[in-house]
Amino acid sequence: MPAGADEPLQSATQAHRKPIEPPDGPPVAADGLPLQLGTMTEMRIEIARPGDAAEAASLVRDISRATYEDAGEDVRRWAQTMSDAGIWDERIKRPGSVVLAARNAGDIVGVVWVACLEPGRTYAADGYLGGLYVALPGRGIGRSLVCHAERHAALSGCRALLAEALHGGAGHRMLCRMGWRERGRHAGRIVAGPVWVELVRELDLTHADDGV
Repeated sequence: MPAGADEPLQSATQAHRKPIEPPDGPPVAADGLPLQLGTMTEMRIEIARPGDAAEAASLVRDISRATYEDAGEDVRRWAQTMSDAGIWDERIKRPGSVVLAARNAGDIVGVVWVACLEPGRTYAADGYLGGLYVALPGRGIGRSLVCHAERHAALSGCRALLAEALHGGAGHRMLCRMGWRERGRHAGRIVAGPVWVELVRELDLTHADDGV
């Protein structure tokens, strides 16, 4: 379930930002209630490490094949690029960027990445959320990943996050339910054809260290 479009970001020197690990404990959804995981009994969210890049890319590849099977050539080409292990390895290692992985019984079942934008760039936010992919939709995993990403960004000093999602897609609908504000729409800037929606989320710094 890819929720955000992916575009290159410049990393920043984060002198005032202090990346931290997401909290341990039972996973929760955006409303603070325990997730309904069904048979998933060992799900946790953690910061991905360089050795996780290949598994993350494999997850994205499988989801993209199913999602974009009937899409146009440009979209399929873009989806193939986003499933390259090198891209995920670079995101994991890039300063100011974090990939969060949801694991169930040791296997990655969802990923998202969040990055701090370079100071001085003209954006509606100083952080970017993208690359949200979930293998098991309807379990609250995507919401939990986004909640952890929001908290991480706030604790790293970001005041707002920008995301891009396919108009009307699952990611678009989920982010709107979570309180993200639609800022605008565009077509063809990332891949030709689909309409993308820009969404912004103002972060509550006063409650960022309360957990999610």
